[in-house]
Amino acid sequence: MAARDINNIKDHLICAICLDSLTNPRKLPCDHSFCLICLKRHISEARKGQSRQFQSFTCPSCRNIVKVNKPSLNDEEIAKSFPANALLADIEKRVKLHESNVPSCDKHTEIPAEYFCDHHCVFLCTDCAVTTHRRGRCKILNLQDASIKLRPEYNALKQQYKNKLKEMNYMLTNEYKEKLPDQIKLNTLKDLDDFEKKIGVFYQKALQNIEDLKETLDTSSCTCVNTYYSQIRRLIRDTEKQ
Repeated sequence: MAARDINNIKDHLICAICLDSLTNPRKLPCDHSFCLICLKRHISEARKGQSRQFQSFTCPSCRNIVKVNKPSLNDEEIAKSFPANALLADIEKRVKLHESNVPSCDKHTEIPAEYFCDHHCVFLCTDCAVTTHRRGRCKILNLQDASIKLRPEYNALKQQYKNKLKEMNYMLTNEYKEKLPDQIKLNTLKDLDDFEKKIGVFYQKALQNIEDLKETLDTSSCTCVNTYYSQIRRLIRDTEKQ
C-alpha cells in the first residue's frame, strides 16, 4: 500500500520537459512546475522564435501564455524570477529518502540518520545525537556498528514473519481445505467419546444413589418419605441436565 502511494506521488514529481524527477522546481503562474535548468532552456528556445522584444512564452504543459515582466533579464534570470516550488522540492527530498537504504532520523524524518541510540532504539541525525542523546544510559553507535548489532535480531524477526506467511499461504491451499473437515470430524468424535464416558460415570452414580435410597426407604418410617422424595426429584433434575 505504501509503495503504491509513493509511486502515485512520484507521478506528480516529474518534469514535463525532461521527463525526469524535478530538480530545483520553479512554478509558473498556471501552477505547473519545471526544473530550473529545463525552464531556462525552454525560455531560450521561445526567445529564438520571437523577432521582436521577448515578452512572453507558453507553458510547456497547458500552453497558457506566461508574461515576462523584465525582458531585459537573461534566460536564467527570468527562470529564477519565478518562485521556487518549495513544497514539491520537499516532497521530492522525502521520496528519495524513503527509497534510499539509509534510515531517517526518528525526530527529523526529512534528514538521513547518521547514528543509532542503542538504549532508546532510535536512529539519530547529528544534531539529535549531540543534543538529546548524550546523557544517561544512551549509547551512540554509527550506522555500521548498529547494523552489525541489530542484524541477528532482524534476521530472527524476518524468519518469524516468513514462517507466519508460509503458514497463511498453506491455509489457502486445497490441501489444507481438504484436511480441515477431517480434522474437525476427529476432534468432534473425540469430544463425543469424552462426553459419553462422563454420561456413563454419571449414570452409574445415579443408579447407585437410587439403590441407596431404596434401601433407606425400606428401613425408615413413613414420616421420612417427604425428605427422600425431594432427594429423588433433585436426582431427576440433575440427570435431565446431564
